[in-house]
Amino acid sequence: MSLQGNFKSKRFLLVVLLTAVFAVVFLEARLLMDKPLKPSQECLSQSDGYKKWSCFRPYFEAITHKISASASIIEATKFREQGIVSDCHLFAHFIGESTLEKYDFDLGKALSSCTVGDCRYGCFHGVMGRYIGYEADPRSVSSTIKNACDGVGFDSNQRNECFHGVGHGLVAHNYLPFLDAFDACKTIDPDQIGDRAFACMGGVAMERTFQYLSLDPDENQLKESIPEMCAPFESIGPEFMDMCIYNITLKLLFHTGYDIERTEELCEELEEQDDINVCKNGIDHILLQLWRGHNRDQ
Repeated sequence: MSLQGNFKSKRFLLVVLLTAVFAVVFLEARLLMDKPLKPSQECLSQSDGYKKWSCFRPYFEAITHKISASASIIEATKFREQGIVSDCHLFAHFIGESTLEKYDFDLGKALSSCTVGDCRYGCFHGVMGRYIGYEADPRSVSSTIKNACDGVGFDSNQRNECFHGVGHGLVAHNYLPFLDAFDACKTIDPDQIGDRAFACMGGVAMERTFQYLSLDPDENQLKESIPEMCAPFESIGPEFMDMCIYNITLKLLFHTGYDIERTEELCEELEEQDDINVCKNGIDHILLQLWRGHNRDQ
């Protein structure tokens, strides 16, 4: 075949591929526009924050199962852009978990269905958290996990987000004591704690603080629990204690719907002044990350 003919053939295949992609996106958008599913008015009427976000879980699970993960992410992003919620990260967790179930726990298919970067990689976190949480023996999953996160064609940042989801799963269903879950992350980078292991540990810390919010505490109950959230980290090292405090800040922002003043007040419930300072200083850092994530999603 001539060079010109080869070029025409490749261009034809590219056109066919792009046409198929646009057709799928159009179909999904059309299905959403026709509103086959509607968000609960009860959820819509709640004030912004973790309870409201959790209320929408069945809605996003239904979209994921009946249409697709990408359609569900589109709707989650729309909620954020319209100001219905301040963040769509937790929605993407729900979507990732549902996607894995939809594909009968086929990890490759589920991860490939997550749109890269949208809602700050929450779909990746949800897929891996659900997958690891239901492994028969999380103590022996290290080789499986390495292959799963390294073998889907991700770049280094996407792989780290995948390993972050592993940390969620190691804690989510209480198969392992907290410190054992932390040690399991170390097996990802056995020679030293590298980016992948550290990302996994961040998932462990995040899931631990998630669990306190999932108990649906009132404000007083939450205040009482804040000092104990990071207690297990004190024996590991100061850098991991800071990791935990960072995740407390994130969860307090989730709880308040990114109300900075209320979040700063809740940071005051920590017992050590240094921890209080880390908590408060983390607010601006998290808001900057949120702003960058929103711009990347657009």
